Amino acid sequence: MTRPRTLHAGLGALAVAGAALSGAVGTASARITVLDDDAATIARAIAPRPGGASGLRLDDNLNQLPSTPAVLPFSRQAARVSGGAPTASAPSILGRGPAGMASLLRDRVRTSGVHRVFVDDVGAAFAGDEGDDLAAALEILAKERPSYAPVGVSRRVHLYVSSPGRLLADPGWAGARTALARSGGVWLKTFAGETTWAPAEWLAWPSESVAQMSGSASLAARVHVVFSGGGSQSAAWSLARAGSACAVLGNGPGGYRLGDDVDDFVAEYRRSLPITTTTKQPVTGCTGVPTLSAAGARGLDAAADLETSGLAIPEGGLVTPPLSAGEPAQLTVQLGPDPLGLAAALGVSSEAFWTAAQARLEVRGPGVADDVVIEGDGAARVEFTPNAPGPVRMRVVLDHGAIARTLGGEPDLVGPLRVAGVDPALVRRVVADPSGWSLTVPLEQPGGAPGSPVLEIVPPPS
Repeated sequence: MTRPRTLHAGLGALAVAGAALSGAVGTASARITVLDDDAATIARAIAPRPGGASGLRLDDNLNQLPSTPAVLPFSRQAARVSGGAPTASAPSILGRGPAGMASLLRDRVRTSGVHRVFVDDVGAAFAGDEGDDLAAALEILAKERPSYAPVGVSRRVHLYVSSPGRLLADPGWAGARTALARSGGVWLKTFAGETTWAPAEWLAWPSESVAQMSGSASLAARVHVVFSGGGSQSAAWSLARAGSACAVLGNGPGGYRLGDDVDDFVAEYRRSLPITTTTKQPVTGCTGVPTLSAAGARGLDAAADLETSGLAIPEGGLVTPPLSAGEPAQLTVQLGPDPLGLAAALGVSSEAFWTAAQARLEVRGPGVADDVVIEGDGAARVEFTPNAPGPVRMRVVLDHGAIARTLGGEPDLVGPLRVAGVDPALVRRVVADPSGWSLTVPLEQPGGAPGSPVLEIVPPPS
């Protein structure tokens, strides 16, 4: 990812910035802040702001990844290894097996100033065997406890993650997920190229990472988010301060290739994480979002069960003459007030639910591929002309936005689903694609089998 930068900090500016930083050392913070950028950009991040306000400081527990020249003191410099192709400064850990991975990580932890190494990043290569090997390598390192790593060298290994949905939900990534829990920190990149996380992703991936890391408060504190340049820092930080994401922001963020957006990053950092004398400053400006209730979580789980059992059309809900191929047809499918049970589960009227949810009725048959919105009265009105004899099947589809539209905003879903003890498959579905998951419920005639045709198109009269 390449972004333009205005580099107007030479070696003289680095020296000034370093001098300013040296006077800012105070109480050590429980959070960790990491800058992964070129030297000039890091220098701008730590320099005083216009008007004399502070930039980032050592007592923000500030670390940097390697830059030339280095900006922070050696004791604040972490190492990097590659989770993909090797580079001149970052050898790859791939293809080494557990012992080889452990050896490389151990060496980088031992020789780095802050005794910390970042794997950049745990991506697609770690699905399957490489993920298993990384987990095994961290198990080896967990048993090694030199003076600089009294709880195990594995806790000095930090992991960048650029594909949280796949890593957190895909069965093929089980080994990589084990590696997350054994590591010292998980740093979720909130961007992919020029695309940044959507609101639903902010409310799913940080909280799910915490859930999969948790076993104690110290584990939860090891999940972080990483901001990049090339987009609106104000918009990204606003999402980071919303709902369940805000607690993760308090663990300390990362800045990755910020370039000319570094000043906006620092402004948002200082707004959200002001300088105080406490060892774990609270995040300021956290905002609430709608949260799925326990009843809503159970209702969503029950609606998902209907995908396999099907939903019977009420008696009289579909009355139509025989459908003949080549003849225009008009159908009304009346589903009833709350057949999915979601209106009651969410605490709204059936009309309010149908109106807000904008559920669709999919109609599929010979020459027919029609999607119509289910209206506030629970009815869908369909017009089509079948072009051949054959079966007609129908499905109700609720997209990922149905709950958000009903609750009046993008909600926290993953945490409530987990607390309610719903089918883990539903949690994985939401986590895998927070902005694209859906429920698809087949309709059937009373007494019919799930997925059976709702109607049959007959040949035209001879």
